[in-house]
Amino acid sequence: MTENSYFSNRYFISVLKTKTCDLVIKPTTSVRNLGAILDSHLDMEHHVNSVCRSCHLQIRHIGKIRQYITETLALSLVNSLVTSRLDYCNSLLFGCSKSVINKLQLVQNTAARLITEHITPTLKKLHWLPVSCRIEYKMLTLVYKALHGQSPGYISDMLEMYTPTRLLRSQQDATLFVVPKTRTATYGDRSFASAAPRLWNGLPLNVQDCATLQMFKKSLKTFYFRKHYGA
Repeated sequence: MTENSYFSNRYFISVLKTKTCDLVIKPTTSVRNLGAILDSHLDMEHHVNSVCRSCHLQIRHIGKIRQYITETLALSLVNSLVTSRLDYCNSLLFGCSKSVINKLQLVQNTAARLITEHITPTLKKLHWLPVSCRIEYKMLTLVYKALHGQSPGYISDMLEMYTPTRLLRSQQDATLFVVPKTRTATYGDRSFASAAPRLWNGLPLNVQDCATLQMFKKSLKTFYFRKHYGA
């Protein structure tokens, strides 16, 4: 799409409207689907802002009773009311700008401060991965399920196994996927069909080769935990 046609389409959308009886229905720049808000640019800013508002509301509610409950109960409330919202549909956020991801990271930091005063030691103590790692964790879990027939067919169809013409000894036990070429970094590189194979191919063999989903999740979290916290 050329720049001129892009702005022409933007103008067409802006003037397009439907009239039903006396009601004029105008197009919108965002739409909610299964709890996720998709916008016309796919930058996910509307979705992230909505998640942040919801999480901050829950954090304020928990903060009002924090002095009357134990740390264990506070952690349980934060996990069920805050981190669950941060993780919902977070695979859609892969490749989003740092400013967008940082909004969610600030929410996680605030939630950690609600449990104890110091952020980084608390995140490490609670074994909470940073938001950016949680996004990749979710995507790689989907890849593992697809690889072992535990995901819907439309997800498996987006992944293509890589078969090298000359098999090296180091590749004999590795499971690799083809990384398709894309035309744009904003949309193409962020798509599951492109991003998921890149992430999977970068995993160490001991993580890829886990026998069960539970073992894979444990090994994957350990991998990201050591990568981020260095321990």
